Amino acid sequence: MVRNSSITQVPHRWEELIRMREEGTNRLKIIKVVWKFPPSGWLLCNTDGASRGNPGRSAYGFCLRNIDGNLIYAQAADIGITTNTNAEVMAIVEAMRYCRNEGLDNIIVQTDSEMIYKILEEGWKPLWGIFNWIEEILEIKNAMTVSFSHILREGINWYLIYVTQKIQ
Repeated sequence: MVRNSSITQVPHRWEELIRMREEGTNRLKIIKVVWKFPPSGWLLCNTDGASRGNPGRSAYGFCLRNIDGNLIYAQAADIGITTNTNAEVMAIVEAMRYCRNEGLDNIIVQTDSEMIYKILEEGWKPLWGIFNWIEEILEIKNAMTVSFSHILREGINWYLIYVTQKIQ
């Protein structure tokens, strides 16, 4: 039923199941996910955080790419035992700190965490455990030109996924 959302009730007799499958149609939802180059004058920062277990051993990573898609900088680190949400926020915090310290501006920060995106862009209330990090991100954002966007995990840069998996 999970893989075939058109099934509302699974028959218990084999013959009925075969007939249902032969007569039915599958409703597949296909989403095209692509990595897009940043516009001229902007850098694209893909961020990701991961946790084995929740909480569990965690890591974050981010990478910056220019308009040609060339890697400008990448960073990843093991951050010990924490939650996936903390790892996702730490990736953005560290990316923003790096950009501020290097004097980089016009940054598009992409995250695969829809919750973090909605906290940063739509004003959702942050969880108490990440409140201070969210405040720091917003303070840095106010001093720079930064845009946040949500991207599906499959659209995050392959290099970033590779680096965070190596750490874990």
